[in-house]
Amino acid sequence: MVIQITATSRQDLPSIDVISDVLRSIRLAGTLYFEAHLSAPWAIDIANSGFANFHHVTTGSCWVRFEGGPWSEVREGETIVFPHGATHSLCHEQGNRAVDGRSLLDRVDDDGVVRLGGQGAQTTIVCGHFSYDRELSHPLLSALPDVIRGEAGRYPGWTNLAQLAVARSAGLAPGRQALTDRLAEVLLIELLTELEDGQVGFLRALADPTVAAALHAIHANPAHPWTVADLAAHVAASRSTLAGRFTELVGESPIRYLTRWRMHQAGHLLRDTTLPAARVAELVGYSTPFSFTKAFVRELGVPPTVYRDRSPGP
Repeated sequence: MVIQITATSRQDLPSIDVISDVLRSIRLAGTLYFEAHLSAPWAIDIANSGFANFHHVTTGSCWVRFEGGPWSEVREGETIVFPHGATHSLCHEQGNRAVDGRSLLDRVDDDGVVRLGGQGAQTTIVCGHFSYDRELSHPLLSALPDVIRGEAGRYPGWTNLAQLAVARSAGLAPGRQALTDRLAEVLLIELLTELEDGQVGFLRALADPTVAAALHAIHANPAHPWTVADLAAHVAASRSTLAGRFTELVGESPIRYLTRWRMHQAGHLLRDTTLPAARVAELVGYSTPFSFTKAFVRELGVPPTVYRDRSPGP
């Protein structure tokens, strides 16, 4: 695991706070498409949708290929995620004639099940996607690899979550869509908190005590007039040590990250409240509306008023 609890260190606590903050700010939303009951022979081609797709194999196995690369077998209890929505293929056996993945949505029955294939070996897969506000980019998501594979032995809870999602998605029980969407989000959060050290730069940053403490300080009080010197003193490190480690692991300087996070908070306030832009500027740490607007345009490409007008209302 990236975050390890020991008797002397609990750096996981700020890490979890930061991840939660990020996922809330970008409006992470999960959707469970269907449970696919697949009988050999079968094959599916899935084009790049712009969404983060996931497939969890609850029974049987299948082969997966990412954008023309080598085939890889995914076994029962394993999950494969394409964080950036990359084109990929699924099949029972290489060489089978594939159907367009988009057409499967037309085959979903009243119980949320798709049936495809012949009379051969059975494979059951739970399929869905995650969406998020791509205007509010963040190193946590941009640093994710094109493909993430959750091995069955390392993620035993995934099968239970997937089966619960499927069970709740069947029928017309009140709130079923909200529940299955939340369960899909939990699948992604489970993966993010279980990724190995070195796989994702931002998660490595959260495993570093010094950088994690600085990130926690920024997220806890983004309106504070932080400088690198202030942050360094706060985390008991030298300016050069903090700046170097922060930039290496996060991919940008502490002040650049602070500005980005302030704009995340500003975007949230503009979308979800009716507060005037001047008040939003004050809440995220800008002394004048002019300096706030300048930073907002530099980050998001449009003035705050334009961003608010084209976003859904509160």
